[in-house]
Amino acid sequence: MNVKNPAYSQTAPNITVTGRLIPAKGPPTLFNSGKDYILLQNVDQTVPSGVNYGGNWHDAVPLEVRGSASFLTKTISQSNAQPGAQNEITVTFATSVPLSAGGSLITLSGFHPLGQVTLVAAADFSLDTSATTNTSVVIKVVTATMAGENYPLKLQITNPVKHTLSP
Repeated sequence: MNVKNPAYSQTAPNITVTGRLIPAKGPPTLFNSGKDYILLQNVDQTVPSGVNYGGNWHDAVPLEVRGSASFLTKTISQSNAQPGAQNEITVTFATSVPLSAGGSLITLSGFHPLGQVTLVAAADFSLDTSATTNTSVVIKVVTATMAGENYPLKLQITNPVKHTLSP
């Protein structure tokens, strides 16, 4: 049986089985006596072969359709609060769906003027210098990510020499 997934997210429905069984010998048997039996779904937790980026066993549950991307984890911290000092901003995120390489972008905005920004310790990502401004940073996904996995991004900046408040 082939079905087409809807264009919106949905949780997997309970798939049930009913029937009238006709054995080789003996009378026909009503399988469920009026009760539906829920089938166990993907009990061996196999990742489906059609998912080639960030799939997990839950992707093989019949008619489970991923929702739109959302952030499951989203944190930010810094290493140094001194004016004019070198500072490492660490942003950690996890998404509800895998992000594909080559087209997915993550924008961090609301910074006070940043000056020079360098992305360090993030092999799966690169800084999109053509889209980064003095108040926002755009990160390109270079290697497809896994849903639910935390990814830390570290940005090297120099703090402004004047006191500023966090946005």
